[in-house]
Amino acid sequence: MATKEDFIPFKPQHTAVRNLMLLMAYVFVFSWIIDRILPGFTSRFLALHSNPKDVLFTPWTMLTGFLGSNGIFDLIGHCVWLYFFGRISEDLLGKKKMYNFFFVAGAIASISYILIVGVAFGKSYAMYTAAPAVAAIVYGTAIFRPFYEVYLFGTFKVQLRWIAVFKLFFDVVIVFNPVTFGSGLVTLIGGLVGVIGMMHAMGSIKIPLLDTLSGIQLKKKEKMPKRSASVKINPKKSKVKQTKKGDVQAEIDAILDKINKAGYSSLTDKEKKTLFNNSKEI
Repeated sequence: MATKEDFIPFKPQHTAVRNLMLLMAYVFVFSWIIDRILPGFTSRFLALHSNPKDVLFTPWTMLTGFLGSNGIFDLIGHCVWLYFFGRISEDLLGKKKMYNFFFVAGAIASISYILIVGVAFGKSYAMYTAAPAVAAIVYGTAIFRPFYEVYLFGTFKVQLRWIAVFKLFFDVVIVFNPVTFGSGLVTLIGGLVGVIGMMHAMGSIKIPLLDTLSGIQLKKKEKMPKRSASVKINPKKSKVKQTKKGDVQAEIDAILDKINKAGYSSLTDKEKKTLFNNSKEI
C-alpha cells in the first residue's frame, strides 16, 4: 500500500528514476495550478525563452525549462520513457550517474536552445519540456544495452536499439516543424549528451574533464547504500578459471557495491570485464 513518503521526491530509499518522475509530476501540477490562478505564469516565468535578455531576468528558467511538460500526455510520455529505459541503466550505474545524465543534458540543452534559436537564428520562442533530459537517458541506455530485450504490450519482443531508432525518427521529424524546431533540435542534443556520457562511463571513449568532475565529492560521512542490483554467476559464460563459484560471486558483489558507492566509471577495466563476463543479462 502506498504511503505518504512514496510521493516525496528525493527520498534516500527511492530510485533516481522514481525521484525524477516525481519531480516532473510536481512541476507539472504546480504549473497547472498557478496558470489557473495567474494565467500565463508558466510561459512567462517557468518556460525557458530563447531571447538571452529574457533569461537575464528569469535565470531559474535554465532549470525549470527542462523539467516541464506540455500537457498531461507529454508528462506521461516522459515518465514512460524514463521508467523503462532509466531503470535498466540505474542498476549498474547508480543514482549519481542517472542524475548526472538528466541534469547535465538538460543544462546543455538549455544553453544550446538560447545560443541556437535565440542568438544564431534570432527567434523568440519558449521551451518547456523535459524531452532533452529524458532523451539523454533513453539514447544513453540504448548504447549501454542495445541488445536488451523487452516485451511490448506483453507480446512483442523488441531490442532496445530498435525502440531507440523509432524514437529517433520522430525526434528528427519534429525538427522540421517550424513551431517545434528549437525544442526538437535540443532534444537531439540532449540525446547526444547521453550517448557521449554513456560511452565515457563504459570506457569506450575517454574524456578527462568528466573524470575530474566525477571525482569531486563533498567531504561528509555517507551511509553505504544498499545494492539494488544482484547478479548471479552464469557458469557457461564465465571466463574465470580454477575459481570456485562462491569466490566469483563474492567478487561480483564487491564490484556491485563499488558501483553503488562511486558509480560505474570508478571500475577498473579488469572489474568491468569480470562483471560482464560473469553476469546474466540484466
